Amino acid sequence: MPCIHQFGIIPQLDPDYDYQRYEPEKYDMVVVDDDLLESWYPEAASLPTYFHQLTRPDFGLARYGITLIPPESCEKLAFLLFDLPEFESEPCLQELFQLLQTAKKLDKFVLHYGV
Repeated sequence: MPCIHQFGIIPQLDPDYDYQRYEPEKYDMVVVDDDLLESWYPEAASLPTYFHQLTRPDFGLARYGITLIPPESCEKLAFLLFDLPEFESEPCLQELFQLLQTAKKLDKFVLHYGV
């Protein structure tokens, strides 16, 4: 099984919920191969995020865990993806870009499941 990352918009964020359960069926997930994440993971390390729940602020993506990406960071991550050389040739990066743009526009958090 390949190592993948999954991203989905959280329709209604529950500030008290611990999102550490793996529940991809609850969200329309975009799947990105871990090899593709490797090229932009270091740049994403400065983005304000949360690990598992809103009581755990952090930065970047939890590579092997669950990340909550706030709308402000969604926009920054989207532009980071857009500048990648492989952006045009990788449909999953384009899908993730659209998902992040939608989340920002709707003022929603994005849930990230690491490998």
